[in-house]
Amino acid sequence: LVKPLSTTQVMVLDKNPTRVYALIVKPGAEEVFLGMGIPAVVDRGIPLLSAGASYEINLTNLWHGSVHAVSKTGTPSLLITEW
Repeated sequence: LVKPLSTTQVMVLDKNPTRVYALIVKPGAEEVFLGMGIPAVVDRGIPLLSAGASYEINLTNLWHGSVHAVSKTGTPSLLITEW
């Protein structure tokens, strides 16, 4: 799944009570910030700063809520896998 971003926050994963895994990868150089269950805000939350940065949801940090993202600049995309 490819999710385009901008400087306006968007939901990139809906809440999913059956989620057991998700991988969010930012292939580009733009800085992106994730918000877990709340709107994403630049310079807050979970930062994906360098090209190739990723965030993994797995059995050790399981999250069933929504995930939101915002770019500090530009229009990057996130690559997302969920099951």
